Amino acid sequence: MSHSGLYLLAVEVTSHCNLACPHCYGAFDRRGSPMPPDWPERIAAQAEHMGVRVVTITGGEPLTLGERLPEYVRPFASRGFRTFLTTNGVGIGSAILRQHLEGFAAVQVSLDGLRPVHDRIRGRGRFDEAVASLQRLREWGIETAVMMTLHRDNVRDVERMLDLCAELGARLSLERYSGPGRSDTVQPAQHDELLRAFEVAHGHCLGSFDPCYTAFGAWYRGATLAAGRSIQGGCSAGIAALGVTADLQVLSCVRIRTPVGDLRRSTLEEIWSGGPILDRLRRRDLLEEPCGSCSLSPVCGGCRAEALHATGRLMAADPGCPVPFIARAPR
Repeated sequence: MSHSGLYLLAVEVTSHCNLACPHCYGAFDRRGSPMPPDWPERIAAQAEHMGVRVVTITGGEPLTLGERLPEYVRPFASRGFRTFLTTNGVGIGSAILRQHLEGFAAVQVSLDGLRPVHDRIRGRGRFDEAVASLQRLREWGIETAVMMTLHRDNVRDVERMLDLCAELGARLSLERYSGPGRSDTVQPAQHDELLRAFEVAHGHCLGSFDPCYTAFGAWYRGATLAAGRSIQGGCSAGIAALGVTADLQVLSCVRIRTPVGDLRRSTLEEIWSGGPILDRLRRRDLLEEPCGSCSLSPVCGGCRAEALHATGRLMAADPGCPVPFIARAPR
C-alpha cells in the first residue's frame, strides 16, 4: 500500500467523448471539455506526495486530446507512476500515433463483446476499428488489454472473447455493468449467467476489479478468511482508490458521481483524510444484509456503485452480486 493508503488514482483528463454508449456511467459526449492543462502537474505532485502507485488516464475519451495527450500524461509517467490508458481505441493509427502514447505501461481498449453486440452498443464498424487499434498497438510494441463489461447481451461470450484476445495478444479483463447508463438498452446480467462467466474467467486466471468476482474467487478456491471485519480487499472506492474529474471534482469511484471534494478548494490529501461518504465506505460493519453477514465481506464488500444506483443507499447490499447463491451452499 501507499504511504497514505491511496493506491490508485483515476484521472479523467477530459469529459469529451466521440461516442455515446448507452451504458456509459458518466454520460460523456461531444459537449465535454478537457481538464485545465496546468492541473495534471498539480495533481501528479499531490499524488506523489501521498505515495500513489498507479494512475489510470481515462475520460470521456482521452484520445480526443490528440497530440495534446502527452501533456496530460507526462506529469504522471515522469514521476514513476505505473500509468495506464483506458480508451475506446478510436483514432489509433490515424490521429493518434506511437509518439502520442509514450509513458503508458499498457493501453486498455473497451470491447463490449463480439461484433454484433459491440456494434449495436457503440456504432456500426466500431468493432473492426477497435480490433484494428489493438493490432496496431501490438505492432508498436505496446502492452494491451481488453476490457469487457459484462451485461445481459454478452455474458455468455467470455470464452469466445478469450479466443479473440489470444489472437490479438491482449489480456482480457472483466467488469460487471452496474448502471445507470444513459439509456436502458443495456441491462445487467442474470445471477446464474454471471456465475458461469466467473467460473470460466477464474479457470483462465482473468483479472477484474469487480469485488464480487474477487469474492467468487475466494469461494472457488475454498479459501479460509481471517476472522473479523477488517478490509482485506474487494471494493476499493474511497478505501484504496479515488477519481478526479475533468472539472476537478474528486470521486470515491468513477462510477459514483457524487463528489467527495473539490481540488480547487482542498488538496487531495485533505479530501482523502475523510468526510461523510469516505468515512462510511471505510466501515464494512455498516453494510446492509446480505452483504453485512457474508463471510466473504472482508475480501469483497460488494460494488458500492451498484448498490447506490439500484437502491439509492450507499451501504445497501449489492443486488447484482451472484455470490449469495453459492456462499451458503456446501462445496
